[in-house]
Amino acid sequence: MRIGFKVFLSSSVAIIALVIFIYLNPTSVITLKIKSIAPAWAKQVFREAFFFRPDARNKIFSLEKKTKEYEVIIRRLSESLSKQTIKTAVQKDESIQLNKTSISLEHGLKLSTYPLPLVSYLYNDKAVGYIDQSENNLFIISGTGHSFYVDKEDLGNEFLSLNIVKNNLNQIIDDMFFFDTQKKIHQDSNVISVKDILITQDGLLLSYTKELTSGCYNTSIINSKISIKELVFNDLFIPKTCVSPSMLEDIIMSGGRMESYLNNSILFTVGDYRQWSEAQNIDSILGKILELNIQTLDYKIFSLGHRNPQGLMVDNETLNIFSSEHGPVGGDEINIIKKNSNYGWPIASYGDMYADMGYTKEEKLKAPMLKSHKKYSLHESNGFEEPLFTASRYRNDYKKLFNIGFDQENGLSEIERIPNTSSFSILGDLLVTSMQQRTMYFFRLSTDQQKIISATKIPFPDRVRDIIYVQEKDVFALILEKDALLGILELEL
Repeated sequence: MRIGFKVFLSSSVAIIALVIFIYLNPTSVITLKIKSIAPAWAKQVFREAFFFRPDARNKIFSLEKKTKEYEVIIRRLSESLSKQTIKTAVQKDESIQLNKTSISLEHGLKLSTYPLPLVSYLYNDKAVGYIDQSENNLFIISGTGHSFYVDKEDLGNEFLSLNIVKNNLNQIIDDMFFFDTQKKIHQDSNVISVKDILITQDGLLLSYTKELTSGCYNTSIINSKISIKELVFNDLFIPKTCVSPSMLEDIIMSGGRMESYLNNSILFTVGDYRQWSEAQNIDSILGKILELNIQTLDYKIFSLGHRNPQGLMVDNETLNIFSSEHGPVGGDEINIIKKNSNYGWPIASYGDMYADMGYTKEEKLKAPMLKSHKKYSLHESNGFEEPLFTASRYRNDYKKLFNIGFDQENGLSEIERIPNTSSFSILGDLLVTSMQQRTMYFFRLSTDQQKIISATKIPFPDRVRDIIYVQEKDVFALILEKDALLGILELEL
């Protein structure tokens, strides 16, 4: 019995050694000799047993490479068509006619879409665009600065006229990365773009990533008088603070959301630019929500401890302020923003560190991202505000509201209040959109708006970058990114 086992073991070792030799020396004399005398069935078994994974890996790598090459070709063709469409409309002084397509969603929702002459979003591209409204029109400005308007009265028609609005962004923004739509100049030039637009009584405000000095960036605001002919922008708020990142990709954490507030002021979000500790530094604007007077340009820190707020909303009736924020992995949040309050980042967070970013031990010490647990509450003990909602595994919000596990990569974008007079009020009080998960969330709030008491999660066919409520039509207008669309969301009663 022992002799048989030894023979079996010796034979197995010899076969494994031979396989390793053939694998490492595919063109050697011995390998070629074995291949020449081995029967076809043995070669097939051998290949499938020992070389399937390397072959499959090579095929997958080859297919991925081809896919990326085709994506580049498609994007270049798409951009060329986009530029030609816009150029022709300008030359002929004509609007661009958009055809409507409609689909039905869950809970009686209907989505109508109109194709925009813009490049669709793939992975880590510039934002397709942002949207806001004046008394009669919707204004759309793309991530690279193309500007348009549509008449609100025409929303929902089978054909919608998209009108070109000229602007001077090419003259006021002196940054080749901003206009690099194909990442030809730099692989991370997508982070340099428009970040939001806001229409106030004083005009149209546009936030964007500005190169203040060579290689040093911040989030700045320019403004223009409202015009359907031409937007002439001038510098409005150019912070003195700027960040020279170790890698350009860090600039993606730049915030930029704007919302009208009190006494000629706006609320303005500024991300931490991955300068984590600055979010807790009261002498820095990074990782903050600012209150900015757009006439005097005086500003003060409204709240701190933020990572990258992507949505912002002020309830005009109660003056309660809500934000949606990109956290680290699994740590996206919805917060009620209170003046002079601290939201914990990076000391406390319900997210986890990105595993593939290669952070050093020293960097990780700067962002402990400690959690709150039943045994202790780090948020409360440090005076931090707890999120109204988080998709994290460390709290049971998702389980409680949707009866499913946590949502690791939520990608929350904008947040909007649903008026009591709107037909959408039967679904909730807040509408929160997402990019990564292509989901819409309708949240029902308590009477005092301090708690979420129920929620509805609706699968959505596209990434939503921006959204506004159009009262005259009782619809939501959206900028969709996967196919670069203007979306109109209504409730079919």
